[in-house]
Parts: sequence; C-alpha cells; structure tokens
Amino acid sequence: DKKLTLKERERALAELGPPPPRPWRGVMLTTEPTFEGLVRLLADGWPAVGLFASEGGAFLGGHAMDRDHRLRTLAGLSALWDGQPLDRVRVGEGAQVYYGRRLSLHLLVQPLVSRNLLGDLIAKEQGFLSRALVAQPPGRAGTRTYVEEDPYATPAYQDYAHRLEDLLEALEGTVLGQDEVREGGLRPRLLKPTPEAKEVWVRFYQTIEGLLQGESAPVRGLASKVPEHALRLAGVLATFQDPEVAVLDKELVAKGIYLAQHYLREAQRLEKAFQIPRELRFADEVLEWLCKYLPKQRRRVFTTAELYRNGPGAVRKARDAKRVLALLEEHHYVRFIGKGEVDGKPSHEVWEVSPHALHLV
Repeated sequence: DKKLTLKERERALAELGPPPPRPWRGVMLTTEPTFEGLVRLLADGWPAVGLFASEGGAFLGGHAMDRDHRLRTLAGLSALWDGQPLDRVRVGEGAQVYYGRRLSLHLLVQPLVSRNLLGDLIAKEQGFLSRALVAQPPGRAGTRTYVEEDPYATPAYQDYAHRLEDLLEALEGTVLGQDEVREGGLRPRLLKPTPEAKEVWVRFYQTIEGLLQGESAPVRGLASKVPEHALRLAGVLATFQDPEVAVLDKELVAKGIYLAQHYLREAQRLEKAFQIPRELRFADEVLEWLCKYLPKQRRRVFTTAELYRNGPGAVRKARDAKRVLALLEEHHYVRFIGKGEVDGKPSHEVWEVSPHALHLV
C-alpha cells in the first residue's frame, strides 16, 4: 500500500518487463475520427483522448457528422461528456464494457462552418450543444502588429508546457503504466467544494434556475448545465494549479462561475446570430437529398411530385416542396423546365439540378 514515487514505479515496471503490445497505445490526439474509431481508440489505446483540430470543418463535414451518422455521433459524444461507460458489441468479440474513459473536444472552425452545427436542431435537441462551450472572439484583422519574438520561447508558454508535461507524466505513471488499471480506465479523483465554495455555487445555481423561463430561455439546454460547467471549469483550474488538489475553494469556484457565465453570454449571442431560418434548413436538406438521389437514377431532372413523394419529410406536402424549390431556384441550384418526361412519364412540373450543385455533396 506504500505510495511509490514515479522513479520507483518505473523501476518496478522495468523489472516486470514491457507489457504486451496494444494497438494505438500511444495515441492521445485525433482530428477526424468516426465515432466507432473513437470508441476503439478509447478502448484499445489510452483512456484519455483529445479530439483536437485546428481545421474542425474536416470533422464537422466528415463521415462522422454526415446526415446518416450525425445522431449516432452526437449521442455518443454526449454520453462521453456524461462520463458513461463505453460498450462495444461485435460478432466474434462478444460484449465489452469500458469504464473510466474521457474525451476532450476542441475544434476551431470558421463562422460559416459553425453555422451548420450551431443551427442544427438535432445537435440542439439531442443535447450536444448544451454540453459544448462555444465562443467567437472578435476578429483582430487590421490591428495586429508584427512582433519579433518566438512565442514558444516566452516564459509564459514554457511554464504552461512544463505544467502539461508534469500532468501527463503523472497520468502515465499512476494510471497508464499499469496494465490492470489501464484496462479499467481512468479513476478520476473526487473534488469536493468547501462549505463556503458550495454556498457560492448554490447561489449561482438558484440564479440560473430563475433565468430559464426568462432571458436564458432560448439557450435553456446550456443554461441548465451551466452550474455543472462552472464546477467542471473550477476543477480544471484547480488540477492545473495543483495536481494533488482534493477540494475546491471559494476562489476557484468563483473563477469557474465567471468562465461559465462568459460562455452562457456567448451562447445567447450566437443563438441569434447563427439561427438558420426554417426555409433555409429545409432547402439545405432537400439539396443534399437531390445530390444523393439523382446520381443513383442516372439523371439530373426530377418532378415536384417525385420530391414530395420520396424526398425528406419536411417537404412531403406539395406546398412545402414548391416553396423550397423556389428558394433553390433563386440561388441557382435548380432550374424549372416545365412540361417534360422523367423516366418515360409525362409531367407538368419538371426541374433540373445544376451540374455544379451535384458536386457539393
């Protein structure tokens, strides 16, 4: 039961010999995974993984987030945020459950790209957006001056990098260096607030609860989770400050609340800025359906009736279909032909999709 130092653990592990090779054991970062690949990475590799991308559009526009897989991916990411165990059932492998897996997600995207996610009803109603902290800082183009300095050589960056190295070393030495613990995943330490810190947090919780029917109603999902976000942020700050911390004091909880309030204000602002009108959402859905459906039919023409019979549920009525088609025509994605034949059948309302549009999906 003696607590060993990192050097003592290393010596003991060296005497036992190297553990059996495990796929992806050294992978901690990924940029564009499918959710199934992410599960495998967390199960067979390190139990702590970062989905970090400076070009987050590759993930948001990739296989994991296309229309056929989006709900599965968003639900899975939400479950990881909740700390739920991962389960994997495969023919020939049986059923396996993995505990103590954690994912950090950090995506940088352009505003136009983020609009598709922030305005997505599935992402909002499923609960993913309430678990994400989103911010759009003001641009600084035109105000930046050239500085003759290597940012990686600054004392602030060096201190930050050294602290991260210490944290990762402690993680590897206490968790990932032991096969039996690695199989069980991470075992996060419980952080309890002091009585004074809890009092501050309870007041914040009551304040937020009173705003859910008022100014925070448009982002009620996130607002409901903001008190939890505040404690999570406080825990991150506390652990970065002291990896052995066991309690959250009043000052740390206040800092977590301050940051959580910032993200709540950002969500309220972006909710208005990035809200996609209903007609545009339907038009995007119809265009994506056409770009997948028509190549299979080996043609670029279709009828209005064909759209509301076989197309997305949002345009199953002729009135809705015509409204969306008029919007697509206005933006030159489709062109109205009029009378014609489609697959040998005459129709009074034949449309043609732009060749350029067919390459969008």
